[in-house]
Amino acid sequence: LRKSSAVSPQILGEYNIIFLGSIKTLYSLKYTLSKSHFNFGISPHIIKYSPPDSLSVQTYNTSLHSAGLNEDLVLALKLPGPANNSIFIIASYHSLGAPEIANYLTDQVTRSELENKFLEKYQKIPQYFELLFKVTGIDKTAYNTELLIYNEIIKEEQ
Repeated sequence: LRKSSAVSPQILGEYNIIFLGSIKTLYSLKYTLSKSHFNFGISPHIIKYSPPDSLSVQTYNTSLHSAGLNEDLVLALKLPGPANNSIFIIASYHSLGAPEIANYLTDQVTRSELENKFLEKYQKIPQYFELLFKVTGIDKTAYNTELLIYNEIIKEEQ
């Protein structure tokens, strides 16, 4: 286990990586994110999605944390690493989203629903993928989880 501040480019090629945390701490993995179709901004909280084979850009944003109901955007990405390894990222702006999506992906029912979506779209469950979720709730209690985007990521041959 390492803190995100201790992740260096050398480590990315030595191990499979699982990152669970804040989008604000993703900078050491920013190059890895270039393999997806997402870009993020910190202030304002914004995620831009450039669909494959399109020149359009879709923008998703969320407000700063409030005492009441919050919406959180969550990136869940499984990406090819630089040394035939995998990098799995679950990152959100607020403390609400990342734990909820970790639960979503490990729960048999919701994981099966996601797998079925991939099977419908690609006739397979891809090895690498990108997901964007919107989670709504108060504090760390999620009331609604919505899958906004799901795509396969194709590993480029070296």
